[in-house]
Amino acid sequence: AFFTKAIPSSKCTVNRGFLDVSIEDSMHVSTGEIYRISKVKIEKEGTSSAELQNLEGLAFNNQLLEQEVAAYHQTLINEGYLNAVVEIKKIEKIFLEKSVEILLSEQKGELVSISNIHFIGNELNNVDFIKKISFVQDSIVATAENLQLLTKNIVSTELFDNVSEPELFSEDGKISALIYVK
Repeated sequence: AFFTKAIPSSKCTVNRGFLDVSIEDSMHVSTGEIYRISKVKIEKEGTSSAELQNLEGLAFNNQLLEQEVAAYHQTLINEGYLNAVVEIKKIEKIFLEKSVEILLSEQKGELVSISNIHFIGNELNNVDFIKKISFVQDSIVATAENLQLLTKNIVSTELFDNVSEPELFSEDGKISALIYVK
């Protein structure tokens, strides 16, 4: 939460785009004007930058901003950047324009590959055989698309009645996938 803490006096701030709210007594609340998001800039590793344009023009709202940052972070994770970090670096209130400019920082880190795949519940088939007929390879990049394809390929072998979505975990400093089969 960025503008939701009470200010120690008779003024406080609230969510919903009203950044100039003040409470003067128990009967008089002044909401001020709604502040709109004019720009959301993403400062990426190094010197490059980008903008999130889907928030521009909307009333500033803490929850909306946090949801968009979380969605953007999830996009990076889905692309295989499991150690990505996205942070709100600065929210600048532009009083005359009744707008805010937001600066995010992005640190993708390295693409993460799955170093090993474990099948839990497999009692009849050799792991190498399962990998071979389902075109499963160790060292695939851990993107959402690759994980879905991994599951689809294992299901298509018809060796198992049930195949879980891969669960990723750290094993000896490397990322492994755990797949429950039955």
